[in-house]
Amino acid sequence: MIASRLALRTCAGLAAATILLACRLQQLDALTVPPPDAADESSVTGGAAEGGDDAAVSASSACTAAVAPMLSWDFDTTAEGWILSTGSSPEFTMSWVATNGDPTPGALEVDGPMAPDGSSEVGVVTVDFAPADLTGRTLSAWVRLDSGPSPRVLFFVQTRDPEAGAAAVDPTAGWGWADNGEIELSPGTWNCLSLPVSSPATNYPYDPMHVVDIGFEMFATAPFQLSIDSVRVE
Repeated sequence: MIASRLALRTCAGLAAATILLACRLQQLDALTVPPPDAADESSVTGGAAEGGDDAAVSASSACTAAVAPMLSWDFDTTAEGWILSTGSSPEFTMSWVATNGDPTPGALEVDGPMAPDGSSEVGVVTVDFAPADLTGRTLSAWVRLDSGPSPRVLFFVQTRDPEAGAAAVDPTAGWGWADNGEIELSPGTWNCLSLPVSSPATNYPYDPMHVVDIGFEMFATAPFQLSIDSVRVE
């Protein structure tokens, strides 16, 4: 099982829509999430992961659930508002491609760099939206490692308490974070990633009633390429 880490963000002087993007990451070793019971599902199908508690939609079926999603991004023709964070390592790139995709063509393609000093490079791909109550909901996505060694991937949500006050006064006030633990992707196959919003593997004080963005955070020490498709909130 991959060692769990907490991604702490310290931000200053940022507007709400960009608070994630220019944060300075500090990686701290943290408590390892206990292994799931034999009957439990992992938060990734086709790879190794640290899973949280099971949610209404199990990890293995999250990407194929036959229910109408609350929110979805299929990337069939565009990136649909997803961006590469300005806080990512400069060499990271993200583009929309028509040649990859699951279940239909069209996906996001992320290329990670080689760190010149061997340190871990960080990339964040995210989408912002109006505050949404995702209590009891499950996020899912198909992610494929196209080349290179797998980065460590976090599938996350970020929340903002509307009662926290103006960001101009304290840009960190009211922000919360939850993720499904670090994941290593199985190469050459579409991995199903899932995140039960109300029972994540890792969280900082957060309120699932006020989710304002979701995304993927990647930590790598070697070049890689991966594809992201069919992100859903069910």
